Amino acid sequence: VSGGPLSGAAAFDLEPGGNVACPLSLAPGWQLVQVQVGGMEAVPVAAGPGKWRVPLHSARLPQRVEVAFTFAGGPTPGALALPIVELDGWPVEETLLTIQSPANTRVQIPVSLADHGACAQARLASAEELSNLPAETAVTTATEELTAWYTPWAHWLVFCSRQTQLLTSAADNRVREAPDQLLSDNLTKTARRLHVEKILEDAARNPLAVSQSAAIWQRLHESPSAACFRWTGPPQVVELRLVRTWRGRLEAMTASAWVGAVFLGVVLLPRYFGLIDLLRRWPQTCGVALGFSWWLLCQPSWLGWLLIAGSLISGLRSVFRPLPTH
Repeated sequence: VSGGPLSGAAAFDLEPGGNVACPLSLAPGWQLVQVQVGGMEAVPVAAGPGKWRVPLHSARLPQRVEVAFTFAGGPTPGALALPIVELDGWPVEETLLTIQSPANTRVQIPVSLADHGACAQARLASAEELSNLPAETAVTTATEELTAWYTPWAHWLVFCSRQTQLLTSAADNRVREAPDQLLSDNLTKTARRLHVEKILEDAARNPLAVSQSAAIWQRLHESPSAACFRWTGPPQVVELRLVRTWRGRLEAMTASAWVGAVFLGVVLLPRYFGLIDLLRRWPQTCGVALGFSWWLLCQPSWLGWLLIAGSLISGLRSVFRPLPTH
């Protein structure tokens, strides 16, 4: 999820096991935007409210299914259901979750944070394993089918390799590597064994234009504020809790001090110097304005609403209070 409307992407590196389609379901409030299978747009078949069947390209070759979605449930709630928990009925070996919170919020889930580099390496390892076809499968696959199957894997392998090396280089303060040095020996050996080495080299030199789901992935991977989580098996989390935060502690303290000083000035100056007669007669207006300012800029935010409520109640009481006689 990120700035603007809440959006996200899920990817599944899967082995069909003889299935020609895989089940997909979204949690309530989430709307399906795009589905890609093997780097190509797929048309899912509706199977009920929030449920679809996604056609696969092959019943025996490993494939990558990417799903893009957006939250269509109105204003962002405090607790948000995880869009996709798993593919119904399909076993899950490992789950990686990357979350970029909306502005001024953070996500609370009962799972420990994982290292960005470790998650990137896990994605690369999964892609390497599935793209490394057994010899008997490669021999019985036509050249045209093998080429069409490997091309999207090559681009994803290059993307994962680049992300892994960028994170490693940043951690070690090393210079970014050239495309020729981007591919590991294992990737090159596998491509050479499958006779698709040129496809892998072309993918390293000429990356494809990113799809909608890939654009979300790229934004998440490049965001320093994104949080990564990793665990074995299906997701251990089905709900995300969004908690409001502040831009920075120093900024929040500075804003609180300024608003507090203005509030004290408004309260004390009329009392001791007899100035601003209008504020003495209608102080509730300033109270409401200060309450809104505090809610927007300072912490704790509930104090702003308390100022607003107190000012409004005071204003209502003053309407029915008899005017003093002189």
